Amino acid sequence: MSDKNSNIETKKAPRWVRSLFGGLFKDPNLRAKLPYFAFLYCMIILYIGIGYYAEGLVKKINRNERNVKEKRAEYISIKSELMDLTKQSRLARELQEKGSGVIESVSPPKKIIISE
Repeated sequence: MSDKNSNIETKKAPRWVRSLFGGLFKDPNLRAKLPYFAFLYCMIILYIGIGYYAEGLVKKINRNERNVKEKRAEYISIKSELMDLTKQSRLARELQEKGSGVIESVSPPKKIIISE
C-alpha cells in the first residue's frame, strides 16, 4: 500500500490560485474573520432568495395582467350583447314573434297629478 501512495504525483495549483487561497487559510487570525465570512455568506443567500422571490412576483403579475385583459374582453362582449338585447325595438320584435299579446304603446305616458 505504501507503493501506491509513493506512485501518486501531487499537482501543484497554479500560482494565482495559491496566492489567492493559500494566504487565506494560512492566516493565524482566520478565527477572528469567521463572523465576517458568515455575514457575507448570509448576505449572498439573502440576495439570491430575494432574486427568486422577485422573479416569482413578476411571473404572478404577468399572469394576473393576462387574466385582467381576458376578463375585460369578456365584460365588454357581454355588455354589448346585453345592450343589444335590451333595445326597445329588439324587445318589441321578440314579444311580437312569441305572440305574448303584449304590444308596444304608441301614445306617450301621461303624468298623474293628485291634488290634496
